[in-house]
Amino acid sequence: MSRPKYFGYLFVDHRNSPGIPDMPGYGPGQVFEADTQHCNHCHVPVVLNPQRQRERFICPKCDWYCCDNCAVAFKINGICKPFEQVADEVQSGKIPFPVLAKDMRG
Repeated sequence: MSRPKYFGYLFVDHRNSPGIPDMPGYGPGQVFEADTQHCNHCHVPVVLNPQRQRERFICPKCDWYCCDNCAVAFKINGICKPFEQVADEVQSGKIPFPVLAKDMRG
């Protein structure tokens, strides 16, 4: 599977508000814009912050963006379990409730 061509978009406009104190990019009169993607393992939104210093983790097994939680879980246990696989397992009755990679213990 290859990474998708389409991204989401986050737009936070504080031009007419007091903003959020002590958060760079969210102060009064500021606008924050960034592309988003979803984590392939748990489907949480991932903000592709252009100011991020460390590299965003891409799962070597499914070749997709992962959130920081799933990236740590993959580095610990090496399990790649895409969200679609979890949904199929729950629907088929193979597992009684969703178990995502970040919840698994070795």
